[in-house]
Amino acid sequence: MEQGNTKFTKYFICSMIQVLLIPLYGFVPLYLTIVANTAWKTGRYEECEKLNSIVKILLTIGFVFIAVVSVVLTVGLIHLFYSM
Repeated sequence: MEQGNTKFTKYFICSMIQVLLIPLYGFVPLYLTIVANTAWKTGRYEECEKLNSIVKILLTIGFVFIAVVSVVLTVGLIHLFYSM
């Protein structure tokens, strides 16, 4: 087995970014990241990998949502300033 849950740090940082940008949604991947790390520490490696895959999907959805909202807001602001 690997030495430690190597995905924990990456997923934890990404989850914290999402907590700052979309708080209600960002807590879900953050919680599951912590649960996955706890599972790794207690030797439940299969459960950890399953949770890590769920976290990866949730983080991807969150970052796509952030990108879409950013584009919509940018286009909306550009339209607002050019229409004045």
